[in-house]
Amino acid sequence: MKTSALERFFPLSDLPGADCSQINTRRMRSLAMSGDPINRTQLMDTLAMHHLFLENGGAGGRWKSLLVKDIVIGIYEGPESDEGEQANFERLNLTKVDLSALILPFANFCACFAPQVTFAGADLTSSLFTDAALEKTDFRNCKLSRSDFSRADLRQADFRNATLIGVDFENCDLSAADFRGARMEHTRFPGAILDGVKY
Repeated sequence: MKTSALERFFPLSDLPGADCSQINTRRMRSLAMSGDPINRTQLMDTLAMHHLFLENGGAGGRWKSLLVKDIVIGIYEGPESDEGEQANFERLNLTKVDLSALILPFANFCACFAPQVTFAGADLTSSLFTDAALEKTDFRNCKLSRSDFSRADLRQADFRNATLIGVDFENCDLSAADFRGARMEHTRFPGAILDGVKY
């Protein structure tokens, strides 16, 4: 692949990403992986509360990442909801649930452990996936506009036909990831690893 073609398709990929040497990725992964995987009942309960959160004014906020010692946590800055509770999968093990076709915009997946999990067809608009373990994860046909995947492990992840408008892939490992058919406008890739990526 010609470098120029890569740079055109993956904007800012020729630039270095921000310094992340103070982040303990291995520790976050270990914490999430060692936890009991959430089950279908827990997922459905979380989904119901999240929908109440959205329906009662919780949507429309922005995410910030905060480094506490060597661990990244997600902070949501937005309107408060009178009912429900925002979905928070931060550092949780999601390996035993099917997340395909779910409506989960503005959800927190920071540093979650979800390799080979399927999110296919889900609405994950404006969600936080920073520092997550997402190898071989299926994001086909997902709505992911304005989501943040900074530093996530996305080796062999499948983004075919996904909507990735304004998504941040800074410092992600995207080796052999598949972006064929994805809609990418204002998407950012500084410091991303793109070895063998399909586009």
